[in-house]
Amino acid sequence: MTTLHIEKNNLWRLSVYILMCGWLLLLSNPLLSKETVIWRVTDWPPFYILEGPDKGKGIYDEIIAMISQHIPEYDHVTMRMNTSRVRAQWRLGEKVCHPSVLVGETFNEQSVVNSILLPHRIIIHRDKEKLFSKGEVVIDQLLANTQLRGGVTLGRYTPLLNNIVEQHKERRHLYKHPNYQRLIKMLLLKGLDYIIEYPPIITYTAQQMGLDNPTNSLGIQETKDSAYISVAVGCTKNAWGRAMIDKIDQALKQESQDPDFLESRLRWYDEPSRKILRKLYQDEYFKDKM
Repeated sequence: MTTLHIEKNNLWRLSVYILMCGWLLLLSNPLLSKETVIWRVTDWPPFYILEGPDKGKGIYDEIIAMISQHIPEYDHVTMRMNTSRVRAQWRLGEKVCHPSVLVGETFNEQSVVNSILLPHRIIIHRDKEKLFSKGEVVIDQLLANTQLRGGVTLGRYTPLLNNIVEQHKERRHLYKHPNYQRLIKMLLLKGLDYIIEYPPIITYTAQQMGLDNPTNSLGIQETKDSAYISVAVGCTKNAWGRAMIDKIDQALKQESQDPDFLESRLRWYDEPSRKILRKLYQDEYFKDKM
């Protein structure tokens, strides 16, 4: 082996050694590595869509993606958690953010409003519209109407609605089932005249069944004083969480200037619901974005 060949081999080994040392220095230097923020997600389409062809297109999946793009100095990781677990993580001081907390909760530091949701509505098949009053119904009267077959899941709604449903649970014309997805499918296939549900869940389920959403939704008169639900991002209640919320607020305020920002918020709603939400966003959403 010639001296020149030996020198080339040594030079190659030296280059590899220097490169490896550089990478080790980079990986071991905490000043050069990104801090990680964990985003809580849950399997609840279409608010969160964790599987299938629409993966990542849930209302809160897209909010997480938008915020992540605005805060690139962090590594953003999603993790499935139920409500009890995310609250436990907060109590431990873990660096966790939850994109769909109700405004006013005290378990977390909260951002400005990130979305507005409609409460439960009466979902009807369009073919049965003539059987219902337009726009809004008195649910106590609806549940008592023996000419209409309704579907309910006991204990699944708000306390107010649960109390009303409880008073009618023995009625034979009401179909009771613990799996709300079964009720949705029965409605879509005209086995029921109406159910109580969140409109986006109907749209998503219809799409999964290969249907154009054949339903419309009606307001519930008893809940008109709570016409909408304001939702925010919640992060750990400590100095880290407050600093993160400041960054999230800036991202949400900047996004609100984009004329197309509503598209992902309204994608899974039926047209009557979209009309209501467009007005709500116009009237309410920008109040804390100044």
